[in-house]
This record gives sequence, structure tokens and C-alpha cells, in this order.
Amino acid sequence: MNMLRPLVLVAPVIVLVLSAAQARAQSASSAATGAATGDATLGYPGAQPAGALEDPGAYTHDGFYLRLALGGGYVHDKLHYEGVPVFGLKVGSFDGQANGGSFQGDLAGGWAIEPGLIIGGELYIEQVANPTVTVAGRNVGTDVSVGTLTMLGPYIDWYLDPHKGFHFGGMIGGARLTMKDSADNKLSNDPIGGGGMAFVGYEWWAAEQWAVGVQGQFAVASMNDSSANTRHTWISGGLVFSVTYN
Repeated sequence: MNMLRPLVLVAPVIVLVLSAAQARAQSASSAATGAATGDATLGYPGAQPAGALEDPGAYTHDGFYLRLALGGGYVHDKLHYEGVPVFGLKVGSFDGQANGGSFQGDLAGGWAIEPGLIIGGELYIEQVANPTVTVAGRNVGTDVSVGTLTMLGPYIDWYLDPHKGFHFGGMIGGARLTMKDSADNKLSNDPIGGGGMAFVGYEWWAAEQWAVGVQGQFAVASMNDSSANTRHTWISGGLVFSVTYN
């Protein structure tokens, strides 16, 4: 107990000395900052230069990224029927196409590996309703009323200036085409393959972390329907409006 008494008596003195030294250091640092920045803090401890409390990530494309885009476009789906194999040869092959207006939507998320450069993933969906189908230049009747292209894969978005709105990028990934008939029944054959989408656009800041924008985009996918010996080459372009949190 006698050995602890000096520590009990000296400890408050040590705390007071350290506190005074820390206060003097803060005062000197604040004075130096005020002199360097021209801020009228007069070296008082705790005083901060103007703007020091602002969010350094405000109006900057950095950190977590999330974007939703919706719009429309036009689809050209080139069809190639490979025919029936007879003695090693394909017999009865023909080409056709399906064209029509489309709805486009995509959801992307990721992270800025450096200000302005985002890496992540994207889900892209495009749907064409009641397409015009032609074979050998002639319109043909079809039971397909809706075709939906879905692509999922890695994504990149690059803002040349991380504080401004011009950006471009794209994605590549797996692709799948699902179709429904006029009775809204899903058709059994789902062509699968791969594809990608590229875009260029501009955004305007709506808040410190939110931006709204518009962009043009181009998508292409190649998918094979093994059950029907048919290959689809999907090409589309469109204009979408976006909302981005970043």
C-alpha cells in the first residue's frame, strides 16, 4: 500500500503535465495551419480552417457505386437456322430476322478503385414485344410475342474527371434469351451464349452523393438454341436515363 501511494500522488501531476503539453502542441499546429491557409483561427486549439468540416468525398466519384438505368431502344435479332443434318451435311438451312422497339434496364454496382474508375458487376435486361419476323425477306407469322435478353457479368465505368459527369464503359458476360407466346406461356427453348454492352453518357450532380444522367448504349449477344438448331445474333441500341449513388 505504501508503494502505491507515491503513484497515486504523482499520477494526477503526470496527467496534468501531458494535457498541458498536448494543448500547447495543438495550439502550435493550429497556428501553423492558420498561417499556411490564411484562415483567421488565431491559433486557438480546436479551431479549424474554413471548409475543413466538408465531406471530402462530396461531388466526387469515389467509394461505393450503385446505378439504375431505364430507357428504350431498337432490336435487330438475326436468326440462322442450321438445318437438319443429313449424311454429315446441313439441309434446309435459312436466315431470318426479328426487329422491334425495346425496353432497356440495367442495374450496376461496384467500387471506385481510384477516383473516377469504377469496377463492379451489372445485370442488363432488354425486352422486345411483338417483333416483326421475316424469313428470306418475307414477313412470317410467329407465336413469339415477347423476347427478353438477360446479361450478367463484370462491369467498368470511367469518369475522365472524377468531379464531373462525362463517363463511358461497358460490361461483358453470359447471355440468355427467353421467349413467350401470345398466351404469355414461356417457350421451352432458351438460347444461351455470351455478349456485352458499351455506353457513353453524362451525369449532373443532384446532391453530394447522387447524380442523374442520360446515356446512349449499344448491346450485342450471340446465343445458340441447340434444341431448334438456331443461332441468334442480337444487336441493339438505345437511350436510357440513370440515377447514380457514388
